[in-house]
Amino acid sequence: MNTVAAAKFFFKDENWMSNALIGTVFLIIPILGPMALAGWHTEIAQRIHRNDPEPIPKLSFNDLMTYFQRGIPAFVAQLVAILPLAFGIGLLMGVLMPVMMLLGRNSEVLVLVLALFLAVLCLALSVASIVVVSAFQTRAELTEDLNKALDFKGNLRYMRATFGTTLASYFVFLLVCIPLVLVGMLACCVGIYPVAVGINTGAVHLRLQIYEKYVRDGGEPFEVRDPEAPLKKYF
Repeated sequence: MNTVAAAKFFFKDENWMSNALIGTVFLIIPILGPMALAGWHTEIAQRIHRNDPEPIPKLSFNDLMTYFQRGIPAFVAQLVAILPLAFGIGLLMGVLMPVMMLLGRNSEVLVLVLALFLAVLCLALSVASIVVVSAFQTRAELTEDLNKALDFKGNLRYMRATFGTTLASYFVFLLVCIPLVLVGMLACCVGIYPVAVGINTGAVHLRLQIYEKYVRDGGEPFEVRDPEAPLKKYF
């Protein structure tokens, strides 16, 4: 996987500055904005798949509601993928933290063991969330269909086939993006929002690389949305 190309993907576009600014505004609009960004990323994913010479469409406020509609499958798929994992982490902490507080200093060794156990489980679930969310999100962005995006058997097959590739690629990708995050934090932390837009858009590129490798290795292709097909309305 070319993680450097994924990290540079957003910033190579000639409209990256305006896209970053408008994307930042979208990010701070509750619910509607992030869903619209998910729709924009859906269009980008499909353009990458089609080898479109202009993979990143210029973001515009006029497209807010259109991208909102298109982002519903990806946004819902992410929630479906991550909520059980978040619930699992919350349940573990809710059960083990009171136990550790009750034990207190009377059983310091046992408290330490429980703390390590909790940390390892939380880390494992966090790592698993990367693979799970990536699978659901990739299928949602390419099919742009909520029913197809929530194909649990298909997503499970995809996770099994891409588990190692996804973990390794995301780990390197996040390392490559550290300088971008630092730049955003140096800009009085306000810069973290446009940087987040850039990194999330780069992650779309990375997911498509993983998907294309999956297909080359004999995986079953997704039913990618026909660009000429009418947009599906959910509201």
